[in-house]
Amino acid sequence: MRVKFNEFLALVYADIFDYPLTQEEMRLWQVVPGFQQMKGLADEKVERKGGFLFLKGRKKLVGLRKEREEISKKKLLKTLRLLEILRKVWTVKAVFVTGSVAAGNAKEESDIDLMIVTKQGSLWVTRLTVVGILKAMGKYRGNQGNQGDKICPNIFLDEDHLGIGERNLYTAHEVLQARCVFDRGGIYLEWLRKNRWVKEYLPKAYKYQILNIKYQKYRLNHKNFFGVLLLIELMAFLGQYLFMKVKITNERVGWGYAFFHPRDLSVEVYQEFFRRLKRVNVIQ
Repeated sequence: MRVKFNEFLALVYADIFDYPLTQEEMRLWQVVPGFQQMKGLADEKVERKGGFLFLKGRKKLVGLRKEREEISKKKLLKTLRLLEILRKVWTVKAVFVTGSVAAGNAKEESDIDLMIVTKQGSLWVTRLTVVGILKAMGKYRGNQGNQGDKICPNIFLDEDHLGIGERNLYTAHEVLQARCVFDRGGIYLEWLRKNRWVKEYLPKAYKYQILNIKYQKYRLNHKNFFGVLLLIELMAFLGQYLFMKVKITNERVGWGYAFFHPRDLSVEVYQEFFRRLKRVNVIQ
């Protein structure tokens, strides 16, 4: 089988995360390069085992992937049980599993990252509610680092702030790998539409996601509470912002969005991507 350059880039990127790909996955996640093509043939740099492809000398990744896939499935199942409670919070419009669990690459010590999409003008009230529920259940992951199956709701967006401003290969993967496990009517489709820029990096993966969307429509009427909710939301935002202000490092918070990521991995991953390309003699 001839490995195309764009497909080979997908394999190199996945290798950063110790993740071999099937032939179908390699084609699906092929990367549009922003540089000149490789000097040698990709076939010479790729090995195969048990239906998976990986860079030469990385055979051990096949067993590692199977092991982590099973761990991820168990963690995802625990998340689905939690949804029975979160879906009763009427300001929650969608819940996404993100990070290593969504990618099927979680370790035993990995926590479960969530992105919560809220009704317009209710993000900070919803965050208080969700965090309160998780703490009451003993499931909330605080600032102590990874704690196994603890829940880390590290992204909150209201339905008017679905577009991601930071545009790079890493973020494009995160957008498309986010796994929507609850959608109160069209949020996942809107998420993809607002972030259609990912096509510049991962065109086939974006097209696949758009064509395979399944969601259920829900009707909720809470218009009579909008004025009261807005006032409560303002107080919730100011209270939480003032509390967090002295602790904020790389986190980004504002009206309608909250990204609780102390470390920005996009630069690290991008640099490692190019290091590996040089290592396999793809670029100078």
